[in-house]
Amino acid sequence: MLHAPCLLKSAIKGQQSTQCLVVKILSPFTQTKLTGAPVSDYVNESPSGVILKVQVQTRASRDEVMGPHGDFLKVRITAAPVAGAANKHLLKFLAKQLKIPQSRLSLKSGTASRAKSIAIEGMSADEARQRLRR
Repeated sequence: MLHAPCLLKSAIKGQQSTQCLVVKILSPFTQTKLTGAPVSDYVNESPSGVILKVQVQTRASRDEVMGPHGDFLKVRITAAPVAGAANKHLLKFLAKQLKIPQSRLSLKSGTASRAKSIAIEGMSADEARQRLRR
């Protein structure tokens, strides 16, 4: 919790009063726990498993899952977006994070875009969210 004390002076009476502003900042994962509903809907059920919506940042200093970013999961990868190298690297990294074989992942859309849809076979949405948490 952040506390920001403020001093307010009344111009008419010359009195001082102290008020405190309390701000609580919640992460999207904490909001999900409190409300019971996901704040960001980056994982959707499909007949064969789930569809993961990812926003990719290439040429990062390290591979990492940043967390929800709107309706996408933001992922940073070190590969450059040249000749499909970033797509291959992304699938390899996600397979490692999800602890599944890379053969269960496939790129459905976004081969030349930062926003991608990835099909994951044989996994529930809750299980995918849990394994992709930072």
